[in-house]
Amino acid sequence: MNLAWIKSPASELTHRAPQPGPIGSRLIMNLRRRLILGLAAALLSMAPIRTAAAQPAINFKELYELLRTQLAGVDESALNQAAVQGLLEQLKPRVQLLGSEAAPAQTNGLGLVATNLFDRAYAYLRVARVTPGLDRQIEAAYAALTATNQLRGLILDLRFAGGHDYAAAAEAAQRFVPAEKPLLDWGQGLRRASATTGQITGPVVVLVNPETRGAAEALAAVLRHHDVALLIGRNTAGDAHLTRDFTLSTGHRIRLAVAPVKVGRGDPIPTTGLKPDIRVEVTSEQERLWYQDPYAQLPSPTLAAAPEPTSGAESGASSTNRPARRRLTEAELVRMMREGETPELGLSAGRTAAAEGPTLRDPALVRALDLLKALSVVRHFRPS
Repeated sequence: MNLAWIKSPASELTHRAPQPGPIGSRLIMNLRRRLILGLAAALLSMAPIRTAAAQPAINFKELYELLRTQLAGVDESALNQAAVQGLLEQLKPRVQLLGSEAAPAQTNGLGLVATNLFDRAYAYLRVARVTPGLDRQIEAAYAALTATNQLRGLILDLRFAGGHDYAAAAEAAQRFVPAEKPLLDWGQGLRRASATTGQITGPVVVLVNPETRGAAEALAAVLRHHDVALLIGRNTAGDAHLTRDFTLSTGHRIRLAVAPVKVGRGDPIPTTGLKPDIRVEVTSEQERLWYQDPYAQLPSPTLAAAPEPTSGAESGASSTNRPARRRLTEAELVRMMREGETPELGLSAGRTAAAEGPTLRDPALVRALDLLKALSVVRHFRPS
């Protein structure tokens, strides 16, 4: 840079600016260019963008009046009925038409409907409806299974389970949640877990799907909120609400969700439902068939990419398109961990075992068992 201007008299410094050399000129030009480009970008960002504006929401009254006066072949009665059906359909399950009769009272007949034991170590409890006394049913079933088996995990199946008895959901949650923890608030004050006998400990997995609603949904939310259980399956219904019934002038009864049920210290259960920790992609039709028979082999697109099992090996159920593989027993997992092998390496080495009965194919149930077995292996090898 030319520094000759430094030798000028002091009086000239107030009038003469330093003249940059070639390098300084290029630097200034680059700075000017960047300044201009930056200013242009700022002006463009502030300028209105000439794109198609978002369509405003349709005014219901305006549309209704247009249809009433101009639509041929539809009278006002049919138009009213169509509007009612549309509202009920779009707003369910937060809006339910009960009819002119009062809703039937919930009975105690349905609650815990099935129990099972997998691999002599993993309990399975299926709930059809959350009703009063479910807590005692769960405790009795768990006690019966632990009397003759050393359990290493529990699967609570809440798929297709409902009910709106949130007090019963809180009572059932007490069998899992430590004492004095906040459970649920369904408009009657916060319910806390009290000191109970027969507390269920150990890993818990809860199976859920879009038919898990109401009190069953609240039970799943409590168990996850307190880090008691992981959820496996698909999003729940988003139907855990405090409801209120209203009677219309026609005599029809409408049940409205007027407030959400809250978990813990005030977290509302979302209207979009609970998102599972491990998602299993199946259709509702497939899941209902597997729910009835977890060993059923279905001609489903989900499993279409899995090849048929070869001689001497079993195929494992999966909701992904990975190849079918024989399910490992817990003893094999333990042995392979001791020998420094992974399950995939062990299978590729040709290690097989005799079939021990039919293969589970219910993807959600298979994932739950896989998770509990993995936790069991990790706990077994965890340094003390």
